[in-house]
Amino acid sequence: YEIHICCGWYGLLATLIALKINKSFDLKTYDIDPSCQPISELLNTFWTDNQKKFKTITQDVYKLKHYGEDIKKAQCIINTSCEHLDSFQDWYSSLPDKSLIVLQNNNFFEIKEHVNCVHSLEEFKKMAPMSEIIFQGEMILTKYTRYMLIGYKKI
Repeated sequence: YEIHICCGWYGLLATLIALKINKSFDLKTYDIDPSCQPISELLNTFWTDNQKKFKTITQDVYKLKHYGEDIKKAQCIINTSCEHLDSFQDWYSSLPDKSLIVLQNNNFFEIKEHVNCVHSLEEFKKMAPMSEIIFQGEMILTKYTRYMLIGYKKI
């Protein structure tokens, strides 16, 4: 099973997923910030046996298909930082059909780096059309609301 985590930061989500998966997997996490890679590798050094493979990659998620890291092989693609993608539509349209997609966004417009926030879950669903939504939800926090979609990309 191949999982790709885009905008994976320090690799903690990869660690949590790996702890829960009881079968073989190939897990890759990508972040554009080079300072994240050594921390992610340190957190995930124990995934080295033949059944569980982990790799952390310093990479712009817009360029994955151009550098040999073929996102089209992934059965599951996760991005918990959609608010940081200024060209979200380009990124989303490059994802393979029929893959399980896990996305998060928020309405925290006050942060300069949040260039792709949404006002509501409905707006997020229009931005990321899915043929089948397995889960949709929102978490109301003190300063903002966090939105989540899990499903299959609309063909």
